[in-house]
Amino acid sequence: MRHVPVLLITLLLAVLPAPQRAFSRSEPPAPQAPANGQRVGDFSPQLGWQLPEGLATQLHLQLTPANNDGPGIDLTLSPAPQGFALPAPPAWYGLLPDMGYTWRVRVSDATNAVGLDDPSWSDWSEAWNFRTPALGPASLGAVNPQIGATAPSLNPMLVWSDTNSNGWYYEVQLSKDQNFGSGAFLYSELRHGGVTTPTRSYTVPEPFPLEAGLRYYWRVRHRVQGDGPPAGWSPVFNFLAPGTPATPGGRLPAQVTAILSGDSIEVSLGGQRQRVRYLGIAAPTSVPPECFGAQAAARNSELVEGQIVELERDTSDVDSSGRLLRYVYAGGTMVNAQLLAEGFARTQNRPSDTRYQQLLQQHEAEVRAAGRGLWSACATSEPQ
Repeated sequence: MRHVPVLLITLLLAVLPAPQRAFSRSEPPAPQAPANGQRVGDFSPQLGWQLPEGLATQLHLQLTPANNDGPGIDLTLSPAPQGFALPAPPAWYGLLPDMGYTWRVRVSDATNAVGLDDPSWSDWSEAWNFRTPALGPASLGAVNPQIGATAPSLNPMLVWSDTNSNGWYYEVQLSKDQNFGSGAFLYSELRHGGVTTPTRSYTVPEPFPLEAGLRYYWRVRHRVQGDGPPAGWSPVFNFLAPGTPATPGGRLPAQVTAILSGDSIEVSLGGQRQRVRYLGIAAPTSVPPECFGAQAAARNSELVEGQIVELERDTSDVDSSGRLLRYVYAGGTMVNAQLLAEGFARTQNRPSDTRYQQLLQQHEAEVRAAGRGLWSACATSEPQ
């Protein structure tokens, strides 16, 4: 009978589970999949790792895009899993095409949620990386305006389709130059296609409407960031802006709605408000005040305020501020030349716009010799 208590203790020790030991902080999880440096096959890869021996209650996952350029993940999971599938769009707009991503994990044995600087966290695992699939232009197509059709307004909405559901971030370009060069105003935007309304769309901004009657060209491509090479552009789509074009050498009527300075006005053109900068001249400004700036603005107001004027284009279309560059006519008289001849402005030469350069220079020489206007009042002041 003396041996019975010893036997019972032995049996109890055999039945009770052995307590789990806490892991060593120096033994982090070991990454397993996808293979380090692999290009994954889709935009929802399954990350996998081997947890260390011992009690791991929480796991901290970090996923970082190349050059930290784009969305990433910094996530705590409990209980600690042995893998995590990155959500694909539209569950998560995260991974971009043809880009490198680096990830790592660590674990904690704390029984309650702890901060990221808590000493219970293990060291970080080795950092592994993978690369996402590339997306080509073949999946992209034009929806609106239809190719070759006339747009409904001078601020149309461009809509495109993408048969690859993993595409969500785009670069779109629109220009009247089918080569998208620097000679014409270029609309260039980045669009999060998953959150625009409708999806995958871009609307021409109200302050910068299209030119009436001209054919416009546009294209789109998947946006690549970080260490990824640029994606290929879609085919070039085209449509016609409504209205009558203002061609070089031709004149287009417009209603003056505001005087902005001695050499700029606001007009209503094709139902849209446009700012116009007089070509070939530069008047002193009234804001900030410059010598003869107020007089120049007042004279400009006398010549064109409230009138229907005619706008004539040279080679350039707009300046860096989006203002139309035009020769402006009131009652058949070129206002640019009249302001210059009366001493309210100086010539301002643009290498690409020389149609009336000789005429304007002649006016300036005459008024300067006569000492009229700013030439006598502003001997040392130069307008900007």
